[in-house]
Amino acid sequence: MPRSVNVVAARNRRRKMMKLAKGYFGRRKNVWTVAKNAVEKGLQYAYRDRRNKKREFRKLWITRINAACRQEGISYSKFMFALKQAGVDINRKVLADLAMNHPDAFKSIVSEVKSHVREKPPLAEAVATVSYFKPAASVISESDTPAPAPAAEPTVVETVTETVEVVTETVVENVPEPVVEAAPEPEPVAETTPEPTPEPEPVVESAPEPTPEPEVDEANSSLGLVSEQITETVVTETIVTETIVEQVVADDLTKIEGIGPKIAEKLNEAGIYTWAKLGATETSKIQEILDNAGSRYTVHNPGTWAKQAQMAANGEWDELNKWQDYLEGGVDPADKANAGAAEETETVAVPDDLKKIEGVGPKIEEHLNAAGIVNWKQLAGTEVDKLKEILAAAGPRYAIHDPGTWPRQAQLAVDGKWEELEKWQDELDGGKEVS
Repeated sequence: MPRSVNVVAARNRRRKMMKLAKGYFGRRKNVWTVAKNAVEKGLQYAYRDRRNKKREFRKLWITRINAACRQEGISYSKFMFALKQAGVDINRKVLADLAMNHPDAFKSIVSEVKSHVREKPPLAEAVATVSYFKPAASVISESDTPAPAPAAEPTVVETVTETVEVVTETVVENVPEPVVEAAPEPEPVAETTPEPTPEPEPVVESAPEPTPEPEVDEANSSLGLVSEQITETVVTETIVTETIVEQVVADDLTKIEGIGPKIAEKLNEAGIYTWAKLGATETSKIQEILDNAGSRYTVHNPGTWAKQAQMAANGEWDELNKWQDYLEGGVDPADKANAGAAEETETVAVPDDLKKIEGVGPKIEEHLNAAGIVNWKQLAGTEVDKLKEILAAAGPRYAIHDPGTWPRQAQLAVDGKWEELEKWQDELDGGKEVS
């Protein structure tokens, strides 16, 4: 039985899919597996964006209509409401086109429907419109009205008062008499009757042994008498502490050359407010304050600040002004020159490219740098025997090199005689002189 294949239908499906992929880039247009995925994904995007297109155009129309309405002194929402009230049946697409291309026609429409714009009601009418939320008085029956709460009976108050009196008397009787030690010379205390306390708290722990509740004596049950008894049995020692606050008048620390407003704030935070205090502070302490303040303050030199402050505290303004004219930013020029000379002596040598010397490669340059030879000047001042020792210490593969011409080449490089150096290097063979 012959094999039956569905070639025609399958080929038509593929031909249809490849037709949709026409114009795609690369293999998307002629390879079936790639074109099939690209077309299916494109159809999904088309389905989604056919709906998004309607949203985007509606937003665009609303934006154009709103812009045109604002020019006529009306908002978009009020304009659309007035259109419906006036019975004008024009959609947003047409209104947007009129606003963009025919502004006079749009203006006439706005002026036609402005009479239907509803203004915001006053506050009294707005309150009246929402009054239906409150139930009418006739709807509520008398039975639904909650009865008023009964007044508190006076007997409860009397009971509480009696309880407080009993507890108060119990405390007075259970308080043991304190033993007052004789002071050498106690300060006289004025005898004053303290105000009666409203409700003293009962101290149960002070009673050594529980005792039964005594009978209430109506004559001595007043709260005022109990307070007097407690005052007589308790001796209160009052300690009066006098605090003397010394008011310090701050000086203007910016009078000191080298101190600005920010540095003055940092010094104030450290407790230095006056010229006398600054003059008595050591330079190392001031430098520590600047270091703690941050890198922008560390660069300042406070070497002369203490002396300037001492002059200001003593009122020697003429001498201070003369000295400040001599100073440079609050720093003594002599000290600055000495500091510059010290920096020059401590300056690290600037490295040069030692590979400019014929016979010196990257590895040999590393060994020379490790030995302290980092520029041409140092190499020119190094003896040949010293260079041979460095190469021998580096290993047998470096000991075979001959550094005889390296110092002279380095000297030419230091002097800037590059043409002479190049001519000589053309005559050399791997940094060695040809005999």
